[in-house]
Amino acid sequence: MIRLARRSIYTIVMLGIALALTQIPVYGINQEYISYLFSSVSVLGFMDTLSGGALSNLSLGAFGITSYITASIIIQMLSAVIPALERAHRQRKKTDRATFWLSMAITLCGTMLLVSSYSGLFMEFIPKNVIPAAAGWLGGSAVIIVLAKKNDDWGIGNGVSLVLAANILSRILPALKNLYDEKIAGKEAAVMGKDIFFVLLALFAAYFITMYFQKGVLEVPVRPTRKPAASYSPDGVLPVKASIANVMPVIFASAVISMPVLAATLCGLDWDTKAGKILLVFDQSSWWDTGDLYWLAGFGIYVFLLIFMGFYYSNYSFNSAEIAARMRQCGDVIPGISPGMEMELYLEKRRKVMTGVCVAFLLVLSIAPDFACAVKEISTLPFLGTSLVIIVNVLFDTAARLRATCMPLSTKFALFREGGFL
Repeated sequence: MIRLARRSIYTIVMLGIALALTQIPVYGINQEYISYLFSSVSVLGFMDTLSGGALSNLSLGAFGITSYITASIIIQMLSAVIPALERAHRQRKKTDRATFWLSMAITLCGTMLLVSSYSGLFMEFIPKNVIPAAAGWLGGSAVIIVLAKKNDDWGIGNGVSLVLAANILSRILPALKNLYDEKIAGKEAAVMGKDIFFVLLALFAAYFITMYFQKGVLEVPVRPTRKPAASYSPDGVLPVKASIANVMPVIFASAVISMPVLAATLCGLDWDTKAGKILLVFDQSSWWDTGDLYWLAGFGIYVFLLIFMGFYYSNYSFNSAEIAARMRQCGDVIPGISPGMEMELYLEKRRKVMTGVCVAFLLVLSIAPDFACAVKEISTLPFLGTSLVIIVNVLFDTAARLRATCMPLSTKFALFREGGFL
């Protein structure tokens, strides 16, 4: 219990420091320019939610978690095509070190882009404003990332995921207040009560569906052929999760689709020009404008990116060839399926089925809040969609790790085999 208390204290302190850094602004920032930037690039609202509002304030922690997530995606994608990086990826310390330095390089690039692309970012573009701001962004990111990664060893749960979830949760109350001020306040008591009831009902439905999806599993029966058995779970099944690709496809697709608009905004492009109108295809806020249906081409690109990353990342998290080879070594077989290539093809088919389910769910979940905002003329709903999936996933993962912290070694091994840490 003493060990659990120490871990809990570290986790609470780590989250407190991370949230504090997202609220401490750097000196000399022109807030009017930041407001203009966020109103021009809709995806920045999503990235701001992931950063806990640090991005819209350009506080000390503006680049911390978002840069680390970007670096993680890059490392994972490169490991699939570079053999040396793939071998290093299996060693946690080397992978963490490479991801940290890449995240710091991304933070540095983002800092240089903000500093050099448009001097309107600062109230006065002078060294005493620029240098402390750049140093603050780099230092704040380093502190958040280091504390979050140390939480894996000294705290409870995955530190990066916990900081990400805490950032999202910190934006829920302001978002609900904004929704109340926009659509509920000022109406008659009966109408207000009905609106509040439907909002709560919608939130509960979204939460229930997301929970059900996160727990969804396709169970592949496994039978041991020799003793001692090395089955993948005590029930003799190999679980293929419905959330096999997690939320990485949405984050990747949103980041890529927003890059042209973000670059054009930073360069001061006139949106009334031909080039500006073409680039508006990539603006997610314009996809639901029924007066200009050609903008839906951007939605098609977004769907393609989502599908591509979904199938790519699911192969990374559920490698059919490796699992089939491991099962053959351990003497586990699938009834009616021959070991070797046939088993690999069978598992690959199951992976593709669950990936299709995952991508379809993520597509609906990521688009529904934007569509609802366009129809009901609501500014934003940052606590729904992808944010909700992240929160639920982190809750499940943290609960599994917390149970493992209090369990004996034999029970921990069984939990690992059940996939509680995946």
